Amino acid sequence: MKKICLSVILFLTVIIMFLSSKGDKRADTECAIPCAMRHRPDTAIKINERTILLIENILNLPSVIKFSRIESVRRDHESVYGRVYGLQLKKDSIKINQHGENVILLRSMDSISTRKEPCFVFSKLIIQGDTAEVRLNFAITGFLAFGKMYYKQGRWYPTRTFRAGRT
Repeated sequence: MKKICLSVILFLTVIIMFLSSKGDKRADTECAIPCAMRHRPDTAIKINERTILLIENILNLPSVIKFSRIESVRRDHESVYGRVYGLQLKKDSIKINQHGENVILLRSMDSISTRKEPCFVFSKLIIQGDTAEVRLNFAITGFLAFGKMYYKQGRWYPTRTFRAGRT
């Protein structure tokens, strides 16, 4: 009797694991970084063109350029970096265009000190369908931006709830 009960429990466990793994495939295709994984390095999403476009559109928003004081920062530093928590890059870095200059997306935070080097840090980047939730800071100038973006006709736009400013 014990063997039969153990066999049934084992069988049900395998079925539950199989069904739960089917549901995980949707999260991979939507490029979402779950809230619980925001601060774990390189675990949640793989980068795609739409994610790069989102990052580039955010970095080129007039309010982001204005409040981050990027032009004066570029005069004092050779390079400007970017990092997205949970982003999985196959290469060491990717270059994003911001206002005609490059922002180098890093694979690892260990390579620079974000307090000494200019680095845009996306601590939250959740993409679900045609909307994205974003939290971005630029510690060197005290810049902070957060809110929602929406995707329309091949471009990301901020919603009315998107805020950018200095802390």
